[in-house]
Amino acid sequence: MLRSVARVAVVVAAVALSACPSFEKPSLSVEGAKVASVDFDGAVVDLTVELENPNKVPLLADRLTFDGFIEGKPLVHSTLKQRVTVPAEGKASVKVPLRFVYKELKGALASLEDKKRWRYEVKGEIGFEPHEKLAIALPFTKDGELPAPQLPTVKAGEPRLENVSLQGLTVVVDVTVTNPNAFALPAGSLKGTLKVGGVDTPLSLSVPGTPSEKSQKVTLRQQVSLLKAASVGVDLMAGRSVKAELDTVLAFGERQRPLKAALTLKR
Repeated sequence: MLRSVARVAVVVAAVALSACPSFEKPSLSVEGAKVASVDFDGAVVDLTVELENPNKVPLLADRLTFDGFIEGKPLVHSTLKQRVTVPAEGKASVKVPLRFVYKELKGALASLEDKKRWRYEVKGEIGFEPHEKLAIALPFTKDGELPAPQLPTVKAGEPRLENVSLQGLTVVVDVTVTNPNAFALPAGSLKGTLKVGGVDTPLSLSVPGTPSEKSQKVTLRQQVSLLKAASVGVDLMAGRSVKAELDTVLAFGERQRPLKAALTLKR
């Protein structure tokens, strides 16, 4: 009921305005842009656009169209049927929800990963309900910067050995994950191989989420069979050191950080 009353009021005002020679074009200004959230998937920027109506009758804005860009690359195109009544000789605010989805960058994402901040831009227009002189579209633009999501640093500590025998052993390595971002990292996985005595052993480790701007240690405990590398067990039990290679990838969805390390195993 209230919407119908408001619509009738605007239509009546529009009819009155069509006969009024003193019609003035409304104005628009971008009052604010707030980075609401950032993560590995994307970012949300909330824009506030203020409309000002200098006329003695209300105006009805009923269309919002905008495009969003990151580093000049188009990521967002949206048209919203958003109805906002701008009061006579008054102002009204319109919220523009800008959601960037990084997977839309596709191959360009790799070229942006070294940057600490990304430049964004939004271009759009707000249209008014067409009625003679009220057929108006007001353009707006806004640019700014987003903190670019950074991959964590990953470091392998000194290995430790458990359960050493001629048949096998267990290699224990503490892996430190450091998150430089202002947002928490999601859970990830560490997958790859551990090579001992020329034999590759596949490994897989779940990595819990890392709090923002914090480090955490996860422990890799991998059993290694020496049935095909018996000399390794002989050397270790004799007190001699053995070289090993860790070749893994820490993955958070589609984002990956390699972890490769040369290890020295000693009982």
